[in-house]
Amino acid sequence: MVLFQKMKEEEQMIHKLSELDAFLEKRTKQLGMNFGLERIEALLEGLNVSHEELPIIHVAGTNGKGSTIAFLRNILMEQGYTVGTFTSPHIESIQEVITLNESYISEADFIRLFNKVIAYVEIMEEENLFPTQFEILTIIAFMYFLEKQPDIVLLETGLGGRLDSTNVVTPLLSIITSISRDHTNILGSEISNIALEKAGIIKEGKPVVTGVKNEEALSVIQKVSGEKGSPLFILNQEFSTFNEKGEAGTECFSYEFGGEHLGDMAIRMLGKHQIENAALAVTAILILKKKYAFTITETSIKKGLLQTFWKGRIEVVHTNPTIIIDGSHNEEGIAALVATLKSHYSSKKIIFLTAALVDKDVASMVSQLELIGHTIICTEFKMNRAMSAKQLGSYCRHSSHIVVPEWQSAIVKGMELIDEDSILVITGSLYFLANVRPLLLKSLKNN
Repeated sequence: MVLFQKMKEEEQMIHKLSELDAFLEKRTKQLGMNFGLERIEALLEGLNVSHEELPIIHVAGTNGKGSTIAFLRNILMEQGYTVGTFTSPHIESIQEVITLNESYISEADFIRLFNKVIAYVEIMEEENLFPTQFEILTIIAFMYFLEKQPDIVLLETGLGGRLDSTNVVTPLLSIITSISRDHTNILGSEISNIALEKAGIIKEGKPVVTGVKNEEALSVIQKVSGEKGSPLFILNQEFSTFNEKGEAGTECFSYEFGGEHLGDMAIRMLGKHQIENAALAVTAILILKKKYAFTITETSIKKGLLQTFWKGRIEVVHTNPTIIIDGSHNEEGIAALVATLKSHYSSKKIIFLTAALVDKDVASMVSQLELIGHTIICTEFKMNRAMSAKQLGSYCRHSSHIVVPEWQSAIVKGMELIDEDSILVITGSLYFLANVRPLLLKSLKNN
């Protein structure tokens, strides 16, 4: 039985990005998340896609994947390399998930490759194989990069690692950024089980760089890398940062790895966690240099780090008054946000505006916001996994919390509350920010 209407006739093919978006959204609602490598392997074989030709860095982790990839991309670009990236989710346009340097995949290329993939998906459906939205995007990314032949591809897992559709590759090296409890309904609640899923991206003999601190999770990574003969480089063991200080809207630090010392490093992405993400990227860069003969100078490393920006990661979208958006969507992410705000905005009253998904540990997230929040505004957005503002508000024990179901009205309320002595921090799901960011930036530009 075919799940979706066939598009074999020319007039039934996708011709607009909006149609592509609608198709994938419908597919997500009907299929959800379905992990395993059978379908992506069938797509690779059926479409004759030889991803083995691509030089890849594979990145997994609970938090920090996108930022680490952003640091890597900017360093490599600064050196003159052409870099392909596959990341998710997108904030404004689905084209963001596939990029070549700083350029999104073109609408024409996206639609052309999408139609080619869907023609084969229809054949698979007749065999009761139904590729998910993420698997379709993964194969399109592979096809696009094979056409464009970048010098290197930065590949982010969607969720987990072991059974993620990206895990058909053998990369130059793997990065596991951090591990904490998230997506427990899928990955399990035990840290060791989550770590085992993430460690699934480790390949025989290929170097692994990690920022994982949890001892239970780290022991799993050490065990798997040892079994596979994969050299393991651990933050605060094989490489480290020091002389850390916040200065004029930047984080400054020094770095050391294998006797190599880099001083006077600076990043514009705020927070100690971003220093750690930068250190992961620099370590991966030095491995590329030493093991794979990439030419990368200290100047390129420093310039690339300083130029790095990532949408929705403690992003200051307005000053006077200060408005920040941040896609922290789990307990570890919220903890990093709170620590950064305490470090850089200790003199300000903080007004939080937040929305969440029902499958998150919302109680822990809200309790952390309450530690430093002057006011907490609870809202909601349209998505099948989104928590209602009323339910989110029920987790609040803060003496000053407000429930505003309509998120546009919630933003208006937040803007009314801030002054020169306070800041507005809009946080929660990245899917929430995908709704908020474009309209907020447009509104701020017009005012």
